[in-house]
Amino acid sequence: MRAARADRDALRAVRAVRRARGDRLSAGDVSYRIYLAVMLAIIVVAPAVRAGILAWAPAIPETAAHPAGVAAALTLSTAGLALLGSRAGPARAGLPQLDLLFTAALPRARLLGPSLGRWFAAGAGVGAAIGGMAAVALALAAANGLASGASLELGIIAALVGAGAALGMLGVGALLLGQRGPRVRGGVALGLAALAAAQLAAAGRGVGALPDPWSASAALLERAASGPAGDALPISLILLPALAALAVLCGALPLATRLSRERLRAQAVNWDAASALALTGDPTAALARFGEPVRHGRRLILRPARGLGGTILRRDLLGLVRAPGRSLAGLGGMLAAGALWGSALAGGGSPLRAALLGAAATVVAALAAQPWCRGLVAAAAGVGSPALLPSGPGALMARHALLPALAATLALAAGTLLVCAGVGVGVVADPGAGSGPAEAAGVGALLTAPVLAAAVVLLRVAAALKGTIPLRLLAPVPTPLGDVSAVNVFIWTIDGPVVALLVGAALGASWGAAFAAPQVAGPVLAASGVSLVLLAALIGWSASRLRPSRPSGGA
Repeated sequence: MRAARADRDALRAVRAVRRARGDRLSAGDVSYRIYLAVMLAIIVVAPAVRAGILAWAPAIPETAAHPAGVAAALTLSTAGLALLGSRAGPARAGLPQLDLLFTAALPRARLLGPSLGRWFAAGAGVGAAIGGMAAVALALAAANGLASGASLELGIIAALVGAGAALGMLGVGALLLGQRGPRVRGGVALGLAALAAAQLAAAGRGVGALPDPWSASAALLERAASGPAGDALPISLILLPALAALAVLCGALPLATRLSRERLRAQAVNWDAASALALTGDPTAALARFGEPVRHGRRLILRPARGLGGTILRRDLLGLVRAPGRSLAGLGGMLAAGALWGSALAGGGSPLRAALLGAAATVVAALAAQPWCRGLVAAAAGVGSPALLPSGPGALMARHALLPALAATLALAAGTLLVCAGVGVGVVADPGAGSGPAEAAGVGALLTAPVLAAAVVLLRVAAALKGTIPLRLLAPVPTPLGDVSAVNVFIWTIDGPVVALLVGAALGASWGAAFAAPQVAGPVLAASGVSLVLLAALIGWSASRLRPSRPSGGA
């Protein structure tokens, strides 16, 4: 007991020295940060949560009716978090603490414990919030007559919130396992992928739900959406996620103490550099800090084609092969964006729902396309410098945009087909039975995938040509509440996502209204006109950034 108290006092003394040597925040800085957090919660977080619930409410009854698919999606999401553990693990400490305290006599649990506690608390909070959103969406669906069998007693709502918190803690545990190294990370991801395949196979054979926390949570959602009122919940649906989260929580600290100092220090260096770059308005360079060095495909030789366009296409394809992890992550995100786009058009509902899902699909696709657009970024970095190839900057960017445009079109179409098949919407009309509104919307979602892909690629072109933040925006802006220059950096950084939201909402609303109309010929022409105007505006936006010949660096 005395040794533990002495260790705690020594660690507190070291942290007090570090705080004394650092810059202390004034009362104005603290009040400004509180004010900024409250305003962001009111202006950004609350509307985003409301929009998510409104978009989720019409689709959640149909989603809950397929618990195997929900369980597989949750399991694969956890596998993706395990792969992200190499860059964003919960066991973190600052560089001074790692250099001075990691090899000292102080227990490593005291060094890494606070970080683990914050991450698990955040994971539980995010998961509980998502579970609460699911309960509210089910309540809205039941109020609108979309989920007539929904029975949302207080116990079911508490169970949904608890299951979400448990899955959030499992996600943090997957991140921690991903910090152990590539073998553990790959093994966990492959094991969870095999479990997702087993969940789908068990549902196809009529075996029922497997005894795992993700299947139990999916079955709980199905019970909340369609179960009879008054029935008691099966105890297994509550115990499995809770016991799994408890096991992960108990094993987190012993697992974190066995992490090597070199791995923790490399992550701390990346996070410090990325934070500094993000605060200076250069998110592209910040994300580049988390990229893995190319280890695959170094022996592959680029064989030039007869034309410059074919050579550039082969070069970009070789870049995708040499970075398989990033390329597959982009594929997964693009398939999810295609599923959102298909849900926006083929799922029926109001134009507002189509606008919300279209905006979400565009943002997800723009983020997922980034690993496929490295050729665009390299070409944008050379704008304004002496040309190395016999091509102008605009023509060179257009050639580099060819591969991501083709890949995005195919991936978005595949995601659209998956969601159409999941909701039972055909994309090939039966000549004998005719084509109903749902089938017409499914065909429309598939045929409009190239439009969304073109918009996404143009957004990536504009991001690559954005340039670094002007120095005048980094100048201090003194106010009675403190320095508010961070607001300028924030506005500079989010212009791309905001434009993506607006473009996606406009595309989703126009095409959703077109395919929901009784006579689709006229509305389709109107939606085509809206799409052409939006694409022309994106082309003009990209061209305006190309003319000043700025170096690349924005996002």
